[in-house]
Amino acid sequence: AIRQKMYNDAVTVSLRFVDPFNTTGFKVRVGDDNITQITARKFGVRGAFLTFQYTFGKPPKIRVPQPDQQQAPGFPSG
Repeated sequence: AIRQKMYNDAVTVSLRFVDPFNTTGFKVRVGDDNITQITARKFGVRGAFLTFQYTFGKPPKIRVPQPDQQQAPGFPSG
């Protein structure tokens, strides 16, 4: 995946690929001396996703808790 932020982080463009070389799958071989069963499976899911995201407004402010605010309200200290 590739992601690029632009315009002061207000716009984000992403490009993501899913199994571009068609390699996703599995093969199982089970059996004994008399019979053998081979199962092969390819998922066949390949794709590309282009995402455009625009952020409105300002990002939320994160407050740093003060030492006296770390106690839960309603409980006496001590």
